[in-house]
Amino acid sequence: MSIDATRPLHVAPHQSVLFASLQQSVTRWFVRQQIKIQISRERRELKALPPYLLKDIGINSHEAYRESMRASSDIPCNRKP
Repeated sequence: MSIDATRPLHVAPHQSVLFASLQQSVTRWFVRQQIKIQISRERRELKALPPYLLKDIGINSHEAYRESMRASSDIPCNRKP
């Protein structure tokens, strides 16, 4: 018995709902990972700024260091997907 690749497979309705739910979960996970990477990069860059630039944005080197040490999973509320 051969499989016809041009013929669509039948998917039961409950399976398509499960697939859509899984697809949404995976998409949310990828978006969240991208946000974590971006925030980690921003925190590293903040830590590397010289004191005169930190003063321009209203923080000191201790605050910049503290922010840079936060976990990548610690996403600010205004950045959550």
